[in-house]
Amino acid sequence: MQRNTTLSANIVEIARFFRTEGNFRIAPQEEADALNALAITHALESESDFKAVLKAIFAKNPMEQSRFEEIFNQYMENRRAMIDGKEQKVASENPKKPKPKPEDKFNQLKDWLFGNQPSDKKPNLQAVYSTQTALTQKDFAEITDAELRDLEEVLRQIAERLARRYNRRFLPDKRGALDLRRSLRRNVLNGGDLLHLCRKGKQKRRSELVLLCDVSQSMDLYSRFLIQFAYSFRQVFRRVEVFSFGTTLQYITPQFSAYDFDKMLLKLSETVTDWSGGTKIGACLSDFVENYSEKHLKSQTIVWIMSDGWDTGAPELLEKAMQKIHQRADKVIWLCPTAGYDQFTPTVSALKAAQPYTYRIVSAHNADSLRKLGNLL
Repeated sequence: MQRNTTLSANIVEIARFFRTEGNFRIAPQEEADALNALAITHALESESDFKAVLKAIFAKNPMEQSRFEEIFNQYMENRRAMIDGKEQKVASENPKKPKPKPEDKFNQLKDWLFGNQPSDKKPNLQAVYSTQTALTQKDFAEITDAELRDLEEVLRQIAERLARRYNRRFLPDKRGALDLRRSLRRNVLNGGDLLHLCRKGKQKRRSELVLLCDVSQSMDLYSRFLIQFAYSFRQVFRRVEVFSFGTTLQYITPQFSAYDFDKMLLKLSETVTDWSGGTKIGACLSDFVENYSEKHLKSQTIVWIMSDGWDTGAPELLEKAMQKIHQRADKVIWLCPTAGYDQFTPTVSALKAAQPYTYRIVSAHNADSLRKLGNLL
């Protein structure tokens, strides 16, 4: 743990501590929520209020709620130990300087969280996200080697957050049980007073996903990131089946069980024979319908097709396969990198043939576009 000089940097550090020590699943959006909540409340006036805000946002299930107190206290003890060490060093250099009183400990912590800046010059809470925002908005085709690992981490966080939304057992329900977590978050502006209560009920149908990933040459600049996204998604949401396609269709779900992404890529390179080759989308989707649809397509299945739509096969074959997938699945969402450009229209033959049978053709050219998939749930 090191000393940071802004509230935003310290919240990022706290979130990292909870992820490392408590295995909490805290994404960048939740860090931003915590910053915003602290900015509009007076939670930094007391340790209990500060803790209540973080708990309402960071602890998302009973296990995390039960462990929150322990991890938070551990973090605060580590922080106090740093302050005490600094005080002892200052005292040894200047013995006449009095030590702070014990009741000032949290005020010191608060000063550190604000970067020891005057209260009328508190830092811009969103500044810490400027670099990450630029990265999430950058087209995958323009990512440099130096940015690769940072983007992979961003994609992992987005995929895990999105997967949790798919995975949740409860949905908002006016007649259901009290949803304490959502109630606390909704009432942050009220100083913690529960003026508005939220309720939840069990999900009647839990979705299953089928991901069909284009690994042809025309997708080279995007495939790695979409595969990374799919891999991270499946680490959290297990009701996912993954297929790759180029000139042939291949079932690759077993390779996604690897706990290391680089090892998973190595396995794929050994088993996917048409990586960076041609594209026959119609033939591959027909193969899927004939050999896999009976097992993997149900009324609650959502199909994601990740492809730019460039196809060397017959559009009629693709249209027929799409029609059958549309009939058997809940919905089909087509993730297309070129859909992120201004004035996009599905002009390639494959997209034109598939469009009547898709719920939506959406962009998949950068991290932000993948984050927005949550709006389609």
